[in-house]
Amino acid sequence: MGQMLGAALAGAGVACVAMQMMAEPTAAAVEAMPADVKNSRIKKTLSNAGLYPQAGDKRLKSTPSGSMAVFSGAPGAALTKGGGEM
Repeated sequence: MGQMLGAALAGAGVACVAMQMMAEPTAAAVEAMPADVKNSRIKKTLSNAGLYPQAGDKRLKSTPSGSMAVFSGAPGAALTKGGGEM
């Protein structure tokens, strides 16, 4: 039962990725594409999925997640291989 559920979940994931890759770009997105992207099927597919870098973007955009790990050094914290035992 678990393997069937896992296979169904994997199949749904593959279907979602395939739908994202096959999405048709909007007219504005096509106009914004450089000529080399328009002429290459793989570059166009990656651009549609948001996986191909845009021409003007030179740096990666950081997205703050809002959660950070804080290690206070308190005894019992699992920071070592031993699981925090002293």
